[in-house]
Amino acid sequence: MMRFKTLRIYLGLFLILSYSLIVEVLFFNSKLKNLIFEGNILKIKPDWVILYSRRFTELRDYIPFNCSIGYISDGPSDDLPIEDSDNMMGRYFIVQNTLAPIKVVLGFNDLEFILGDFTTSDSILRYTQDSLKPLVIDRENNVVLYKKIIK
Repeated sequence: MMRFKTLRIYLGLFLILSYSLIVEVLFFNSKLKNLIFEGNILKIKPDWVILYSRRFTELRDYIPFNCSIGYISDGPSDDLPIEDSDNMMGRYFIVQNTLAPIKVVLGFNDLEFILGDFTTSDSILRYTQDSLKPLVIDRENNVVLYKKIIK
């Protein structure tokens, strides 16, 4: 009887240790996907939130902190891991988070500054109108800061 009790204890410990080992291996394996080698240096691959925040670093200096800015976009993009139906709104929410504390409003009615977040550089010309003057154009990242011309 004593031997059966000891066997149950060892079996329980074995199951707990093997479960924790499997979980650690799976966790470590998922973290390896975010690592990349550049030469002899191991770096963490940036996720899509970091990549999006880098897109707007040049424009942040030109946006006044005391006003709301409008947001326009040319549609969904493949650079976000969001379902297609929510992709444009997902981009808008990420821009809001990236540019905080600046208030970003969808659309551009009655706003002096408008942020254009585009998927292609051709869209920059298509959205440039007589009433919108581009202040800063970042063609590499396809983002534009417009100033509304009041006539």
